[in-house]
Amino acid sequence: MSQSIKIVVAGGCKTGKSALVNKYLRNAEYDPEIQETHDKKIEHHGKILDLEIVDTVNFDFHTEQEYSRLYQSADCIILTYSIDDINTFKYIPLKFAKLSINIEDGKKWILADDKITLFAPIILVGTKADKEYSRQVSRALSQKMVDELALDGYMECSNQSEAGIDKIFDKAIELGLQYQKAETDYTQLYGGFDDIKVENSTEDVTVNRKNQVVAVEKSKDVAPNHENSQKQDINAQSKVISSTNSNSYRSPKKTAKDNREKSHSSCCVIM
Repeated sequence: MSQSIKIVVAGGCKTGKSALVNKYLRNAEYDPEIQETHDKKIEHHGKILDLEIVDTVNFDFHTEQEYSRLYQSADCIILTYSIDDINTFKYIPLKFAKLSINIEDGKKWILADDKITLFAPIILVGTKADKEYSRQVSRALSQKMVDELALDGYMECSNQSEAGIDKIFDKAIELGLQYQKAETDYTQLYGGFDDIKVENSTEDVTVNRKNQVVAVEKSKDVAPNHENSQKQDINAQSKVISSTNSNSYRSPKKTAKDNREKSHSSCCVIM
């Protein structure tokens, strides 16, 4: 029986998510308007895999739980932005914040179903690399986001020339396979949950040991500033990255069990 692997592709509108999937599948009949999930058998380093690619272009999430569940079911996530559109880059931390991910020790953790689990690897992908002449997002800024959000890599591609596309999916598959082998449930390494504060742009939520919401305090909605500018420097642009820190939940207190050796492989949805 062949091994299955699930990759989710996500990102802002008009970042080329569907074109990226289509070019990789080399399927002229693939229509993202009617098909959001594509299954394909592939050979990866001599092994036959059942690859499932989820294109989120038309996904209608009715609840935050549905949104999170899709990403938590992935073995790897490809997160796209256009190098020639700074607004699509600013969109990424807003998307990331909805997942209530906690970043600690360079790893991404999430509290779900009363468990503390390692989150799937995420690759940041800059599309439209052929538009270097109109680049608004520098490579240095992209790498800064990778570092601050504990992402698992940064790559660029051109849907027009197809340069870099196969390498992106090869990387996603490799990270996904490593994630499947890794120890992902770290609940036993913690002595239990203290109340965990989950914060995002619209509400503050306190979660108790049974992962139940016990208090909600609405805050004023603040519309993000999407002013488009080609001359923003790295420090100014990076404010949108660091703001994500306040949107992640606080980690539970650790016990002496944390001193035990944590052995696991490295890990890696397209939004």
